[in-house]
Amino acid sequence: ATFSKAAQKIAYMTGTSRGKKMLSGLEVHSDNHHWLCAVNSDATCNRFEVNDRDGLNIAWHDNTHFFISDGNAKLYKDNDDSPTATKLEIHGWAWVNGWVEAAGHSQHSALSTKTDIQPVDDDKMLKMVNDTDLTTFLYKTDVASGETHRHIGLIIDDVHDVAQYQAPQDFIAPNGVSRDDDNMIGALFGAVKALTKRIKTLESKVG
Repeated sequence: ATFSKAAQKIAYMTGTSRGKKMLSGLEVHSDNHHWLCAVNSDATCNRFEVNDRDGLNIAWHDNTHFFISDGNAKLYKDNDDSPTATKLEIHGWAWVNGWVEAAGHSQHSALSTKTDIQPVDDDKMLKMVNDTDLTTFLYKTDVASGETHRHIGLIIDDVHDVAQYQAPQDFIAPNGVSRDDDNMIGALFGAVKALTKRIKTLESKVG
């Protein structure tokens, strides 16, 4: 065991690597900087770190961090701000009460993941789009914060027994209060195809 008065440190000495002392154990520093650290073979440290000034930090090999401080959470890698530097996996629903910003978005659509595949009636898709009431609106939270940016879209009426705004059930997510954007995009593709067929028919008659 190693005891250091200067750093108020208690750790286990396991040798040296690249000129660095190999320590593993609990480190308590004089500036309220607390570590629980396990040293890797490359002399980096996997650690759980608490600092009363900076917040909470979980570090992997000294360069990948999950940092929490003053209402903010950040997953990042030192010296690498590329779109693929880190990856966050969620196996299940992710609920976000706020904005989500991203450089891109993709949704799995591989044939190997699907079953009971059926063709789509393009005319039906066009009718679904036309049967949707489109509005502009502000969210109540926007108004409360002084935001004036108006949104455009459908409204899922979860207030009245008889809906005052029409939205096809296929456009509503299983939770009953969110849009199913994937279905909406698919229906818009079908609607465009239906309109294209009608335009071609009209063009053939005019020609």
